[in-house]
Amino acid sequence: MRRISYAQAIREALAEEMRRDPSVFLLGEDIGEADPVLFF
Repeated sequence: MRRISYAQAIREALAEEMRRDPSVFLLGEDIGEADPVLFF
């Protein structure tokens, strides 16, 4: 099993779900290109 950070796990899970289901989207504060934690 590979070891990744909590932030990386969230990032990968969100990206996977958005690829799988086009109705999934992110809504909230501090998300997007300017946020280093959830940058895609």
